[in-house]
Amino acid sequence: MTTPHLPPLHGDGLTLHDGPTACPHAVVTGYPQARHVLDRPGLFPRTTNAGRPPGLRGADGETHARLRAAVEEALAGLDLHALRRHARVQARRLLDPIAARGIGDLMGEYADILPLRALLTTLGTGDDTARQLESVWHTSAWPERPGALVPALDAAVAADRRAPGGGLRRPPPPVWAAHTTTPISAGEPEPTAARHRRRPG
Repeated sequence: MTTPHLPPLHGDGLTLHDGPTACPHAVVTGYPQARHVLDRPGLFPRTTNAGRPPGLRGADGETHARLRAAVEEALAGLDLHALRRHARVQARRLLDPIAARGIGDLMGEYADILPLRALLTTLGTGDDTARQLESVWHTSAWPERPGALVPALDAAVAADRRAPGGGLRRPPPPVWAAHTTTPISAGEPEPTAARHRRRPG
């Protein structure tokens, strides 16, 4: 959203500049201004390329709301105390190597990885399955690589079903994790992961 060479900012937190390619760039210097930009599709559309199916992180408006509601319902049964505990453990594991080096990429080595790793640990996913999901989750390849998610997701759901009181409450409608920039996609054949039902009791 910014160019490498911008004049000093003065005044309002949101200023528009014409970059070297004559494309408008938004310089955001405050949280309220960031929300103003990110919450308005006219300023910051999330819609993905036409060749990709609609996804949660790459959709706007009603499509985004529908997919988000499905995901929230599916995850409503998670044990939040366990999720918080696993998040702390995984955070330490990710931060320790960075601290030892004294330098690191906090987005690439920590923030981008922690949510998925904490969720997979809470669901009881094994290390091999977790590594497979992470390798596909953060790739930009399309459309071949997302197909590799299906068996890994099936394994994650199977692990959750074996756990006492599995955390996945109910399946989203034909919605499945598909891509790092569009992790929840619709309109694809429904895999086993999307047919998961929480065990009685």
